[in-house]
Amino acid sequence: MRNDTPALTGPDRPKINFSTQASGTFEIVLSIVMFFATFFINAVIVGATIRMVTQLFLSPLRPLQLGTAYRAVKKRLKPLLWTIVLASIRWVLGLILIIPGILMFIRYSMVPSVVMMEGLKGRAALKRSKALVKRCWRTVLVILCLQWAIPTAATSLIAVPVALALKMAQTPRAPILTGRATALFTVILNTMVVPLIATMMALVYLKARQIGGETLREVLSQFEEEDTPRTKWQVRMRERLHVTTKA
Repeated sequence: MRNDTPALTGPDRPKINFSTQASGTFEIVLSIVMFFATFFINAVIVGATIRMVTQLFLSPLRPLQLGTAYRAVKKRLKPLLWTIVLASIRWVLGLILIIPGILMFIRYSMVPSVVMMEGLKGRAALKRSKALVKRCWRTVLVILCLQWAIPTAATSLIAVPVALALKMAQTPRAPILTGRATALFTVILNTMVVPLIATMMALVYLKARQIGGETLREVLSQFEEEDTPRTKWQVRMRERLHVTTKA
């Protein structure tokens, strides 16, 4: 059968918008990069915050230095990241059945504190976190609710006015711009919420250990090891200071 349909040429030929496709691909790649970057940065912030809060709680007269906290995180960064990933995979898979995922999210909420302060990792850290959470699960539940409620409420307060303003102004691609503005605000908000939640979880971690009648001597020993001179000239300076003090 002969096809009499004329071929589309010139201005009647459909055009492929390569710029739109490139823009969509770029946004997907950027979203993936931002996800992993945010995960890494949040893990470092949480680890450093836990380290500083624990020091203030156990040894308030000891000088608090941000560099020392980040060096402590650097020593345990790999176990910290791996254990958080393992816990996340478990509770995400548990969300398929909803309730198991929620329970795992609660039980593994002290994982960063366990890794940073006890040196555990992997399954051992997960089991330890579960045992600690059992001692004060009501307090943990309240903190986790705040962790979800604060960003959600604050983001809604920003997203709704921005969406209405763009709609009234008849701005093209208003939903996309609203999403980008909300994502940017969420990133900024996390810089305040993440340390706040990490501070509360660190205090609850210490409370849980006290409820169980545990001592915190091994944690104090970590702080003492960090103060130990690492080079010969530092040893000599410490010896001179001791001699001067005795004289």
